Amino acid sequence: MLLNAREIENVEGKQHVILLSMEDVTDRADKLVIANEEKDRLADELVIANEEKDKLVDELVSFGIERERLIQKIKRAATIFTHSNESIMITDADATITEVNHSFNQMTGYCSKDVIGENSIMVQSGDETPEFFAEMWDSLLSKGHWHGKYGIAVKVVMSIPQRRLLLLWRMLMVLLTITFHYPPIFLQ
Repeated sequence: MLLNAREIENVEGKQHVILLSMEDVTDRADKLVIANEEKDRLADELVIANEEKDKLVDELVSFGIERERLIQKIKRAATIFTHSNESIMITDADATITEVNHSFNQMTGYCSKDVIGENSIMVQSGDETPEFFAEMWDSLLSKGHWHGKYGIAVKVVMSIPQRRLLLLWRMLMVLLTITFHYPPIFLQ
C-alpha cells in the first residue's frame, strides 16, 4: 500500500502532515467528480428553470397588456351602450332581459328595474309574425346578435299635465258623444 504525504499548514507554529492512502485519494476524487457532475446538473436545471420563469413572466406581462386592452374595449362598449340613441335590450339565451339602455327606457316608458329579469316577450307589440321571431332568434343563436326594427309594447306613463290633457280630451269626447247621440231638445 502506497502512502502520499501532503503538507497542510502551520497551526500554532507546528507543521501538520496528513498521510493518505492511494485508495483514499481515489475515493475522494471519485466523490469529487460525482459532486461536480451533480453541481453541473443542478446548474443546468437552474438555467432551464430561469428560462421557464422568464417565459412565464413574459406571458404574464402579455396577459396584463391583453387584460388592459380588453378592459378598455369593455369600457368603450359600455359607453356606446349607455349613450346610444338606439334602444338596446340585452337578453340571455332564455330570452330573459339582463340589461337595457337609457334610450330603451325613454322609448318604451319602462324603467330598467321593471324589465330586467323579465322575459322579453313582455315588450312584444304583437305586430310581428312567428316567422319574424324565428329569423331573429336564428340570427341571435348563430351570430350572437340581431339588428333590425322591432315593434315594442310601450308602457303608458303620463305626467300630471298629460293626464289633465287626457282627462279634458275625454270630457270633450263625452260631450261630443252626448251631443251627437242625444241632441238637445228645446221646448218653446
